[in-house]
Amino acid sequence: MNLYSTITPEPLQQQVADFQKRRPPAMGEILRFGGVGDCDVYNPSIPFELDGMTIIAGRVEKRAEEFSRVMFFTEREGVWTPIEGAPVFELQDPFVTFAGDDLAPSDIVLGGVYVEWEGTRAHWCTDFYRGHSLHDLRHFARGPAQMKDVRLLQLRDGRVAIFSRPQGEVMQKRFGCTGASPRSGSRSWTRWRPSPPMPSRTRHCCSTISCPTNGAAAISSSSCPTA
Repeated sequence: MNLYSTITPEPLQQQVADFQKRRPPAMGEILRFGGVGDCDVYNPSIPFELDGMTIIAGRVEKRAEEFSRVMFFTEREGVWTPIEGAPVFELQDPFVTFAGDDLAPSDIVLGGVYVEWEGTRAHWCTDFYRGHSLHDLRHFARGPAQMKDVRLLQLRDGRVAIFSRPQGEVMQKRFGCTGASPRSGSRSWTRWRPSPPMPSRTRHCCSTISCPTNGAAAISSSSCPTA
């Protein structure tokens, strides 16, 4: 599958210059997060609209730890607080996009970096979840081992461009930018290249969150088999 047949290569410096001309610099602001105790919230997704709410997916963890969860927040009176009943994923650095096919034209796609530890050695990959809403997100794809920041973009013809982040010549030859097509009669996309499995056969992939009246976030985790 050739995604470049109608694309003329253009230097990155020129693309950045053209982008800066088209869009003036945007003013940033500091967001306030609550309901997470003594944890930090950082590396969030872009804000997106779903179920009548403006939502941000954020990476939540204690400053001195690497154990991270992704939680969904919505703004209330100037403070972004966890959405009660929303799933919580054991991921880092979340990102969100929307894509679909004739059967599911507006599915939300959540991605993030999944990490497993083997002693002091970390194993990671990019995991993808898909669903009609936050409450039915299901794991449907996994990127190559030891590769973060894989991104998806649905093209106008229905194909899905997959942008990888290969590091080193060997990985560059095995995994480059490629694409996938929706399966006929199925809500899941075809997977791109097979990747080595993570060491563990079971992982904590999701949980639920309840928000007591004091604003503290209580998280309970449940394990599910590796996809």
